[in-house]
Amino acid sequence: MSLILDRSTPGMPRIAAVRCDRCKAVIHDPINLGEVLHIRLHAGFGSAWGDGSLVSADLCDACGHALLQPFATVEPDHDALRGPVVTGGFAREMAALRAWLDAPADTDDTAGPGDSKRPESGAG
Repeated sequence: MSLILDRSTPGMPRIAAVRCDRCKAVIHDPINLGEVLHIRLHAGFGSAWGDGSLVSADLCDACGHALLQPFATVEPDHDALRGPVVTGGFAREMAALRAWLDAPADTDDTAGPGDSKRPESGAG
C-alpha cells in the first residue's frame, strides 16, 4: 500500500500523502489526494492475479488517466453541474479508511475499507 500515514496523534492516523505506484510521485495536497485512484481487490478462483491474491495499486491522476483513458467511459458529474458538493465520495472513502485503520488487526476482514482483511501492525 502506498499510503503515507501521519500517526502523530495516538489512535487517529491520517493520510498525509500517497505515493503513485507507477511514477513514484508523492501527492501531499489535499485537493490532489482526491484525484488519486485507489485499487484494492481480493482475487477470486481462477483469477489472472492468482487465487486469493490481495492486489492493490495507488495511481496519481496522470497515471490513472494514461492507463485507463483508452477504455474508460467518462460522463459529466450531474451533481457537480448543479452546484458545489459539500461531501463527496473522497470524504466517504477517507472516513471508511480511517475506521478500517482504527479497527483491531485481528478482525476477520479482507483487504481494505469496504473489504475485510486488516493488515498486521506495521504494514503499510
